[in-house]
Amino acid sequence: MVRLWVPLALAVAVSPYSTYGVPAHAAEHRNLVAWATTERDTDTASTQESPVVPLPLTVPLVPEAVLPTVVSTHAPVLRWESTIKAGAPGLGPTAVMALSIEVPELVQPRASQPGWSSGDIRMAVLGTWVGLYVLEGHSGLESGKTYTWTATERVVVYSNGTEAGAAPAIFRGSFTANVSGSARDEAAAMMETRNVSQLWNGSWHSVADRVQPSGFLPTSVSGGYGGITQQFVRDASGQIIGLLQLGPRFVPVAKSAIVFMLTQLARFYAPGDSFNAYAPHVMQADATLDKIVSFDYRDQTDGTFYLISAWGKYVNTSGDLEVESKFYDLLSGYADHYLGPGARSLGFGGTPQKPSLGGGVLYWNDTLSLLWNPNLEHSRLGSYWSCYDQLTNSIAVEGLRALATAATRLGKLADASKWTAHRKAILMGIDSSLTFTPEGGDSVYGELRGHENGFHEDKGTVGYSPFLEGLSYENVLPAVIALSVIGANGTDPEDAATALGLDVARLDATWRMLRRDGSFQWINQDASLSAFVPTTHINATGLTDPPVRPDSGATPSCDEKSRRVGAAALTLASGTDMCDPKATGTQCGSVQNATACCTLCQTYAVITKHSTERCGAWFFNGNTSVCTGHGCCYLKPEGHPDTITPPNPAFSAGLGPAANDDWCAYSGSYSTPDACPAPGGKTCACGSYSAIGKMIGWELGWAAFRQDYVRLIVLHRWLGQAAHVEQTTLFGESYEYDCLKNGEASGFTPPISPKTPRGAGCWGDPGNGVQIGWYLWGEALARSAVGLPTVPAEAKVPLA
Repeated sequence: MVRLWVPLALAVAVSPYSTYGVPAHAAEHRNLVAWATTERDTDTASTQESPVVPLPLTVPLVPEAVLPTVVSTHAPVLRWESTIKAGAPGLGPTAVMALSIEVPELVQPRASQPGWSSGDIRMAVLGTWVGLYVLEGHSGLESGKTYTWTATERVVVYSNGTEAGAAPAIFRGSFTANVSGSARDEAAAMMETRNVSQLWNGSWHSVADRVQPSGFLPTSVSGGYGGITQQFVRDASGQIIGLLQLGPRFVPVAKSAIVFMLTQLARFYAPGDSFNAYAPHVMQADATLDKIVSFDYRDQTDGTFYLISAWGKYVNTSGDLEVESKFYDLLSGYADHYLGPGARSLGFGGTPQKPSLGGGVLYWNDTLSLLWNPNLEHSRLGSYWSCYDQLTNSIAVEGLRALATAATRLGKLADASKWTAHRKAILMGIDSSLTFTPEGGDSVYGELRGHENGFHEDKGTVGYSPFLEGLSYENVLPAVIALSVIGANGTDPEDAATALGLDVARLDATWRMLRRDGSFQWINQDASLSAFVPTTHINATGLTDPPVRPDSGATPSCDEKSRRVGAAALTLASGTDMCDPKATGTQCGSVQNATACCTLCQTYAVITKHSTERCGAWFFNGNTSVCTGHGCCYLKPEGHPDTITPPNPAFSAGLGPAANDDWCAYSGSYSTPDACPAPGGKTCACGSYSAIGKMIGWELGWAAFRQDYVRLIVLHRWLGQAAHVEQTTLFGESYEYDCLKNGEASGFTPPISPKTPRGAGCWGDPGNGVQIGWYLWGEALARSAVGLPTVPAEAKVPLA
């Protein structure tokens, strides 16, 4: 029997689960904004000549009479007329700007003295910049107290890679807080507003209702990822973790799902076999959704430990020792595939005797003390990665804790000792190999060591594992190390998490770095409901240490006066050739003089799938005796000094139009790998305009764990408008900024409906399994933290 559920139609327009008695106009704060009342520039002089037309730094102020000076929220929105205008000359999407906010009357979290600062916030995505900052990162405001604030903004690097020299602009303002209740009270009120309630109730109902009578739990209800018969092991495990966080009434439906999955996997388990020695990537059900008939056995280390962690959370939540005992040997065998003595990969279609692509590689890296994942699915470059990553190793730590606990209860003490030793070794590896300390900052958790792998099994380059100083959802995954105690009652949460090996202070610092260098300003239709939102991924060093173009000199021109001649021409003579005059049939091969070479450079471009590369420099060798049989015109995307060739008065060179192009030819898409590297061995920021669902869930859970009620206010205020529940009340796989902005401006085409369940595509796969599962986990923790029930008492729960 197949159960039909409302989310198959994606809860279009109004969900039947939308309000559960929430009043139509539940408490919403309208006095949110405090405008700057003074503005000045510290120094109108520039330290160097700007490569762009400077913008005026004296800005007309909003009339004092219309300035709200009283705010009724613990998270006021500070506004000013920014001097940095997106799209202005030199201010394209790859320009880097910095912002800092100071509020002397506030106290930093866990500090004793007043003096609050946001620190230096850097942003690369100027398309969302409007002179706005939501004041958070504090414990709340004091009603009746007046607060003064200062905002400082400046350009760090222009989009053509030239360092900015203009002085910062400074804005000042003040407001008086008129708040009724605590920040915790306000966060609770935000969770009960209509839009947030519709999203929450539509989402948890979707996951609970999509569990079939057999226990089969599909990944997608919109037809994505292979359709309704596909159950991804990782996605099902994430949804089970989310269901268990909702409370005791959801234990039976979670049991149905975990027992079905484990029972079906046990049918095929064969230690040492090519495919059946580890948890598969995908399980495909028959048409009745009653049994699994085939698998996708792509080797993903994290999937196995996701499954073990979900089983452990079920047993710990329910006390079901029968399920623990019944499936221990299966899951122990899966873990041994990766951690047994000399355990090596099989590769796609390989066997232990004849490994295939990516086979024969040790899973355990003694040097790094980390587990290898041959095929980590990552939004970064839209690819699999061959890597030692934070997600895989953190979820392995939790899975090994679950195995060690079960082994102890089952009297398998040698096993318990083995799993505990592996767990300690990985914790040591995370601490030593997957952390870094930004310049002038605190130690933070890193993303991964490895390389992009394409959509195929790895081809033998697994030893190449450089450290990626990036920021993504991977960095915050150490939270799962404390999965068993976050949200638990009867313990000191921070002490319990620390005892399990989580460095709470380091993860706090990681979230701060994400807010500072890994977020973008999401401007909602009502700007007062905006927020800094973590991007799906960004190259952090592209902001903290941006690539800078050497001074390019004069504006490109083919006038003889602007040319570099003789020895000066050699300053542009080196670099990659876009057009090789030695090659047959090339345009530059037929050029006969310097003027023609320069003229060709002005229009020449190399077009690839991902980018268009224009000519940035040309070099012409007028000593034609060395160019027998071909021309002497060389075109380059960039010209660099040639320190080897002796100078010759017959040399000529000059700049092309790309000399003033954006430094990173970045389209704003996170699936264009050619667009991110910059010359000189550095990397551009290349952040995505996307907020992935599970990261929102993890942030909700961490904010609840750390009692950061102001952040909970901001997240729910933002999500209530950004999610667009008039289209779907299912939590999104991701929220795509540009797509949602286009929909707001011109209408969502097509709208979400039963015939077009993904609509305009702005939500990815609405209700996607692993994303919505972690949203359930995080939002349930948040609701519990502010004193709300996870689900309404009158709600019907399957199998309860």
